[in-house]
Amino acid sequence: MDERTRISSPHIDPKSGFNRASMTFPSLKPPLLLPPPNAAVSVSTYVLPLRCNSLRPNLVTAIIDAATGHLLSYGEFIHRAQILATNLTIVLKLSKGDTTLVLHPNLIQVPILYFALLSLDVVLSPVNPLSTCSELTRLFNISNSSIIFAVSLVAEKTHEFH
Repeated sequence: MDERTRISSPHIDPKSGFNRASMTFPSLKPPLLLPPPNAAVSVSTYVLPLRCNSLRPNLVTAIIDAATGHLLSYGEFIHRAQILATNLTIVLKLSKGDTTLVLHPNLIQVPILYFALLSLDVVLSPVNPLSTCSELTRLFNISNSSIIFAVSLVAEKTHEFH
């Protein structure tokens, strides 16, 4: 179904996008063009050009820390992620195919870490920091992680990993 048909359908509210037939809110925006499924494109390579649709892409807010109200612009976000990726490569020798276990609560630094790791083609295994020690041990063994990223509050749970 093309965009004109979707919006002019008698079941869809043109203002909100609510579809009475399916009881859903599909997006009123045009569909996003995704790369072909077999294209060798990393997440970071695909996402970076998307911000260029803004008039001032480096000044647009990328992340807001709800707890502190701290804002991070796309320019600052990308800069921090690139510096972190460089340091992870040089200091920790992380490279494509390595697996990391990420054990963090919701912090503004986590998207920076994720983006840096994804830009290195490192496999991410995000884990709920409220998981028990036995759950974490199982997830660590399943993921075959070469490194764990954790905040100090939950780091003691990782001491049992071998």
